[in-house]
Amino acid sequence: MILYEGINTQGLKPNDLPSKSPGKKIRMLFLHGTSHGFRTYHDLLRRYVDVDKDIDAVYIAIEPRLWQNILGKSIPIFPRPLDFHAFRHLYIWRVVMNHWFHTKLPLDNFELVHIMTEGNAWSLVDIPNKFPIGKAVNIDATAEQFVNEFGYNRTFYSPLLNAQRKIFNASDLIVARNQWAIGSLLRDYGLDENQVHLACNSLECADSKTTQQLFHSDRLLKIAFVGNDFKRKGGHDLLNLYSTGLSDVCELHIFSSYVTNKINHQNLYFHSGISRDELVASWLPSMDLMVMPTYEDMFPWALIEAASVGLPIISTNIAGIPDIVINGITGILCEKGDMQKFLSAIQLLLGNTDMRIKMGINAKEHIKRSFNPDVNFQGLVERLKKLALSARVDKVN
Repeated sequence: MILYEGINTQGLKPNDLPSKSPGKKIRMLFLHGTSHGFRTYHDLLRRYVDVDKDIDAVYIAIEPRLWQNILGKSIPIFPRPLDFHAFRHLYIWRVVMNHWFHTKLPLDNFELVHIMTEGNAWSLVDIPNKFPIGKAVNIDATAEQFVNEFGYNRTFYSPLLNAQRKIFNASDLIVARNQWAIGSLLRDYGLDENQVHLACNSLECADSKTTQQLFHSDRLLKIAFVGNDFKRKGGHDLLNLYSTGLSDVCELHIFSSYVTNKINHQNLYFHSGISRDELVASWLPSMDLMVMPTYEDMFPWALIEAASVGLPIISTNIAGIPDIVINGITGILCEKGDMQKFLSAIQLLLGNTDMRIKMGINAKEHIKRSFNPDVNFQGLVERLKKLALSARVDKVN
C-alpha cells in the first residue's frame, strides 16, 4: 500500500516514511517523472502498488521547479543536442535527488528505489555499491537508439551516452516499456536478460467500438490523427496528402493543440483542448482509421489508445511502433517519409471495408492480449518485490 503520495517532497514528514527497521512489509520508493505521457504509466503502476498488502511505499511524482526549467531549458539558437539540453536536465536532477536522499528521503528507510525515467536517475551512480538497496530504472528508449536510429550526432550526444551507461551500470534492474528498448539494452549495452524486464505501456480496452460501427455506407469515412508535436509526428505531411488527393473521399480529424498554419479545406476538422479521457471514450470510437506518419517516436500512447477501441492503424515502421501495429494484421506500416506508401495504404483501407473491419478487430484483440495492465503491471510489481527482498537479504548479511 502507499503510505505517502505527493509531488516532489512537498509536505513529506519523517512519520510518512516506512520504518528504518525491516519488517513484514517491503519498503519501496517510487520517483517518477510524469511529463510526455509518463503520467499514465505512473498512475497505472500506482494502482497495483497501492493494493499490494506486502508493500509499504512512498510514491512521488517529480516535477521541475521554476529554476530547474530555466537552467534546463532548450537554447533555440543551438540545434539539439548541441545545447546539451538532455544532459543538463539529467545533471540537475542528479543534484536535486542527492539532496532528497540526504534529507527527506533517506535511502536506509527503503529496500528498493524505482525511478522513471533514466533522465531523472543519475543520482543512482552516487549510491555506494555496498549500500543494500535495489535500484530499478524505467525507460522507453536508450541514448544509443537516438544516435543509431534517429540520426543524432554521436559526438555532441556523448555526454548523455556516457551518463546513461553509468546509470545502467549502477542499476540492478532496467524496466523497459517496449521490446525495441529491450533489444538495445541487450545489444548495445551488453546487459544480461536477467537484468532487464518488459512492462509495456498498457491500457484497458473500452467496449465502445463494435464491428457494426465500423461499417458506414451513409457518410464519408473518418481518419484520425493525434499528436501535439505536429511536425515530428508527420502532421504536415498528412495534411498535404489529404488536401491533394483525399478530401473528396474521407474526413480528416486532427487532434492537436499545437497546429500552426491551419488550412481551410472541405471535410477537414481541427480539435484542440480535448482531454485524453474524452478522446478515448468519445472521439476515437467515432473514427474509422488512425494515421500517424511520425518521423521520431518511441512507443506512442495514441496508437495504443486507437487500437484499444478497434481502429486499424497506418503508421511508421520505426522504434517500438511494430510492437503496437502488426503489419498486415492490425494495420499497415510504412517506411519513414514514404508518403506515397502512406497514400496507397490509406486508399487501400478506405476502399476495403472487410479488411478495415478485420484489422480493427485484430487491433483490439492485440491490445487486450499484449497490453493488459493486469499482466504487465502486476508482473512488474512482483519483479520489484523480488529485487527488494534480495536487497533485504544483503542488508541482513
